Amino acid sequence: MAPAPTGVAMRHIRQRTQLINGLRGMVAEFSVYIAKGLARVIGFAEGIFAGELLDLPEVANEVIHNLCEHLMALRARIRWYEDRLKLVAKEDARVRLLRTIPGVGVVTASAIIASIGDGHQFRNGREFAAWLGLTPANKSSGGKEKLGRITKMGDQYLRSLLVVGMTSLVRQTKSHPERASK
Repeated sequence: MAPAPTGVAMRHIRQRTQLINGLRGMVAEFSVYIAKGLARVIGFAEGIFAGELLDLPEVANEVIHNLCEHLMALRARIRWYEDRLKLVAKEDARVRLLRTIPGVGVVTASAIIASIGDGHQFRNGREFAAWLGLTPANKSSGGKEKLGRITKMGDQYLRSLLVVGMTSLVRQTKSHPERASK
């Protein structure tokens, strides 16, 4: 069975985000601004880690260097988890099958397999969607059918992975219609 991202990997990702925000805030105190985006921060950290010094007091440069060093270590650890997940996912036929769905990647497919196994407990996709909380609440009465918002009663992590994946797919399709799956 392919593992979903472990709690440790997710904790590292949260720590990386906290560290990036802290680093941005600290250098902004000295009127040094890092552009948005993970790649920009990593580029900044690589420069500092390689020995680049900012025109700041020595203690500030030391603290920034330590933060960048920690960021690079977290980045390496997260990459290890990503590579391991990809390797294990290649071996599982169920993950490979789920990845054929547009917007579903290794993480989402692995999380689905880890949560539901082979999926035979669901008769169809609608039952799976209802289990996830992606179907509208039925508020029918007196023969009048009314459907409300999605119930959000299922697995929040899986639901968020699927929603983010599909949102990304929709945005990509809008900006690059030639890449849309047929």
